[in-house]
Amino acid sequence: MIADPYFKLPGNRLLKAILKRASVSSVRKVTIVTAMECSNLEGVYEREYKQLVGEYVRLNYVRVPNQFIHDRYMLTDKAAIKAGQGFSVAPEKGLQSDHLSISLCGLEEYKDTKARIEEHQKEQPSSCYLLG
Repeated sequence: MIADPYFKLPGNRLLKAILKRASVSSVRKVTIVTAMECSNLEGVYEREYKQLVGEYVRLNYVRVPNQFIHDRYMLTDKAAIKAGQGFSVAPEKGLQSDHLSISLCGLEEYKDTKARIEEHQKEQPSSCYLLG
């Protein structure tokens, strides 16, 4: 699961790389949690991602309200990391933020973040889109 309030689906090179890896592993679902709207969500998926995963991996797109999450996370069923600049490829600025910055999450932060996202999906099913 990638939880990043600024994650954009169209043209996301990092997501393409993740989905390519997922399609040749045991991963069957990748969840994206974001506050960003994506017009024509299914069209973007069909054009940019479907051929990468075939029928083996499904993409779960969860839209959350602004300020629902602040940090950017990659959560698995076992642990989580935080990424300082998120999970999108951005132009270099010549600053420290150009460098990869990740940190491990503590157990409580991991559990709380995962639980909040799962609760949102149960309470707001209309904000969840399963693609593929």
